[in-house]
Amino acid sequence: MILSTNTKHWLIEQAAFQKSRTAVKTSAGEFSFSKLIDFSLRASNFLKENKIKKNNKVAILTNNSIEFIVTINALWFIGAIPVLINYKATESEISEQTDYLNIKYLISFNSTNNIEIANIKKINFTLITLAKYTNQFVPLPFLLRNKAAIMYTSGSTNKPKCVEFTFKNLFESVRQMDKVVNQTIYDTWLALLPFYHIGGFSIIIRSLITGTKIIIPKTSKIEDIITEVRLNHPSLISVVPILFKKILNNIEKPWKKLRVVFVGGAPIQKRLIHKALKNYWPIYVVYGSTETASMITMCSPENIIKNGLSAGRPFEGVEVTINDKNGLVTITSNSVANAYILSNGKRKSLASTFNSNDLGKIDQNNNLHILGRNDDIIISGGRNISLKEIEEKLLKKFKRIKLIGVKDLKWEQSYIIVTDLKEEKIKEELNYFIRKNFSGYKQPQNIFIVDKIPYNEMGKLNKELLKEIINVDFL
Repeated sequence: MILSTNTKHWLIEQAAFQKSRTAVKTSAGEFSFSKLIDFSLRASNFLKENKIKKNNKVAILTNNSIEFIVTINALWFIGAIPVLINYKATESEISEQTDYLNIKYLISFNSTNNIEIANIKKINFTLITLAKYTNQFVPLPFLLRNKAAIMYTSGSTNKPKCVEFTFKNLFESVRQMDKVVNQTIYDTWLALLPFYHIGGFSIIIRSLITGTKIIIPKTSKIEDIITEVRLNHPSLISVVPILFKKILNNIEKPWKKLRVVFVGGAPIQKRLIHKALKNYWPIYVVYGSTETASMITMCSPENIIKNGLSAGRPFEGVEVTINDKNGLVTITSNSVANAYILSNGKRKSLASTFNSNDLGKIDQNNNLHILGRNDDIIISGGRNISLKEIEEKLLKKFKRIKLIGVKDLKWEQSYIIVTDLKEEKIKEELNYFIRKNFSGYKQPQNIFIVDKIPYNEMGKLNKELLKEIINVDFL
């Protein structure tokens, strides 16, 4: 249920309404909404002392933590704009992203304290050091049209794009999904997605607007996740398929309080869905992106059982269409990000419409089906080849393989197969299977066997790391 009136900062409203109720629980302890606003006001004074002011873009570099949530709210109180950076990125990548936005301040914690970026003032604090600062601070007025955050897309296929959100974009995202989920102050989110990513960041926003509690595991290791599940019995979780598979391997059946498991961020295999439904997991397949401020469609268990696996139906207030010319999915919604920030400092307005790079179709039941990405189609010697079609057929026989488009001197475009299967004669088996099942022009350029196929935290292929491993020129 939406508790915010949008007349004041979301945390101020929640603290007035919930006061001593727990807002965040971590391995360090529990923090009430009153305590959270106390820390945030003190942090505002600390950051102001460090010369951060209204409209400054401030990079945040940390893992999921109470400090992250405090920092976000403190920057909003000042009127500064948080820029969420992947704390696992290399110094070179961080430097490139901060330089792109001409950032002068970087707030880091814990393991990220050793990062040094030229021409940037690095700031860090602990909750203990905030005690010497007063909590007397008057936040700037809250306006939905104000800029709320900047983040980069996950960039698994191309160079990450820089996306800007207003508070209205974030609020609309919560409002749309809450009409279906109806979050309450008695719900608990287990924060399993990184806060620098829209999937994890949205959990913070939902808590601030609906009053749900957040539990932050000690680490992202599966053992710590299972520990939190058994201790706290969260009612809401949001995961990528690769993490959900790990959870299913450790917990056969869902716990009593679990209401919804959102699964999205990457394609999910039917056999994983069927295994979950067989054991009564309340699994909801969702679709969205950074640009749409998280999920914008949802497929319920009932919908999956009745109509088959899909990305589901759009939320109320979301319009999904398919471009007649190229088959790409277009989303129109007030949750669509405000703008892209370009390299020259200018902004490209999205005007509530996002033209995705996903190929899709809408069936007679108004369910969206994602058929693949536009860049999953390669043109080899003038012929179209669907990498998804080949990969899906291969996965029925070979469990761990990935197809990637590459440049080809003869055909201009081709593809390679990457696997971490170590069975004897695996290359011969793959080649035989493809020759038997696909036309000659659909044969791969090469097959690579690696120690482990690299994926990022969102379950998407890490092409940059893979490129270093196999030294191939990707498309």
